[in-house]
Amino acid sequence: MENPASFDQLRCRITATIVDHQMDLGAGNRFDSKRHVASGGAHDTRREQSANRLPDQSGRQRDLRRRIGPADYCRRHRLRWKRLTSWNFFVGAAKIGQATARPFGITWTNATAGDQILTAKATDNGGASTLSRPVEIFVNGTGGTLSGATLFPPARVDLTAEGTSDWAHWGLITSKSFDHRAGVPRQISDLTVLGTNNVQRFTNNYTADSWSDGAPTASTGDTQTGVFLYGLTNGFRLTAPADTDARALQVYVGLYGGKGNFQAYLSDFSAPAYTATPSSEYYGNFYAVYTLQYTAASPGQTLNVRYTADTLFDADYGNVTVQAASLSGAAAPTNAPPTVAITSPTNNASFAAPATVVVVAKADDDGTISLVEFFNGGNELGQTTASPYTFTWTNVPAGKLHLDRPGHRQFERHD
Repeated sequence: MENPASFDQLRCRITATIVDHQMDLGAGNRFDSKRHVASGGAHDTRREQSANRLPDQSGRQRDLRRRIGPADYCRRHRLRWKRLTSWNFFVGAAKIGQATARPFGITWTNATAGDQILTAKATDNGGASTLSRPVEIFVNGTGGTLSGATLFPPARVDLTAEGTSDWAHWGLITSKSFDHRAGVPRQISDLTVLGTNNVQRFTNNYTADSWSDGAPTASTGDTQTGVFLYGLTNGFRLTAPADTDARALQVYVGLYGGKGNFQAYLSDFSAPAYTATPSSEYYGNFYAVYTLQYTAASPGQTLNVRYTADTLFDADYGNVTVQAASLSGAAAPTNAPPTVAITSPTNNASFAAPATVVVVAKADDDGTISLVEFFNGGNELGQTTASPYTFTWTNVPAGKLHLDRPGHRQFERHD
């Protein structure tokens, strides 16, 4: 897929060209603009033309016949000359126009804001057709802002100091390790894998990260760990919150043996997308920190970041890497309390004494649930820190009992 361009909403011009100058002449025959090939063999017109040249008075040869064109050649050799008759243009699966004459192109009006995938389908007079490679474009509206900058990263980064709203790090212990700032609602998402290859961990990143307010790892110093993916078009996606408040997201990435495709865009497409195509040496490493300054046109939006391998110089080991990200700017949202409810036993359930009662609770939060406690009235019965949140209450005495915190459930036990 080509690197995407950005367009203001309303109109964009789409054109298609023939990148292969050869035309199909029938079974086993093709015409090349520089050399004629037919009947399975090469036919050099220079030899044929030299036989039709005579020297003029100046001593130079003059051509006694005109240069052979593809149509003439086809007629002479009784071949069928196939020519393009139409180009159909699509956004996704929806057809948006058709062109039947050169230059093959259409003007797409009232283009919808969004991340759009364009393709063109060429059809010749023999009924054969070919679909082009997809081209990605971003169509944007107005009201938001998004700008980006690329720098070589520092040798050390304190994520606690840099990520005043939130931060994230990947690959500390395993390829699935995801550490983030503790005590605040999580704002930088975990990585979503793009592609089919497996995420792997590496330990020799250029930048060493540290933090002192993390979860699940509370603190660490100078870790050079991160994660990577092999393969063309493979990579990662992450998100961060966006609204009318100004924010800055910094993303630390790397690359080996290829060219990357870094993209960032707002979910309401209220500003032009930011794209970059970092490139390493053929068998070398590339490191960068991308700083994205942004605001959305409305509340409740997200900033989407994608980083994939666009070209591989090393087909076997070319890969993209991600180490960390930090968010600053807007005030961190308040830590809303978790939701919790007892799902078993049900209200007014009855048990025979002496009873054994398994209490099950469901808890959810915009961050992480660290503790669930079980109570009978004001007396704590037990607690758990891991889902599923359960507690087994044994030798329950006779009486009407109330299970509280989490929720307020009541059940009766009878002799």
